[in-house]
Amino acid sequence: LTARRSPTGWTAEPVATGVTANTSHLALDESGRVHVAYGTNDGPHALYYTVRDAEGWSAPEPVDSLEEWR
Repeated sequence: LTARRSPTGWTAEPVATGVTANTSHLALDESGRVHVAYGTNDGPHALYYTVRDAEGWSAPEPVDSLEEWR
């Protein structure tokens, strides 16, 4: 879950559904786009990345697998 600012305040938005994140990190780039990396123990991957642009959130991309951590 993350939030974005609108003219009337902050709006909460889901970044991904069907997973339970146990850690997350948020960054803004020079254009103001929000980047999120989050860790999960659900499924085969441990770390995911997504970015929000004018169209919305990109599909979360796995960037690490749980097998590499075991």
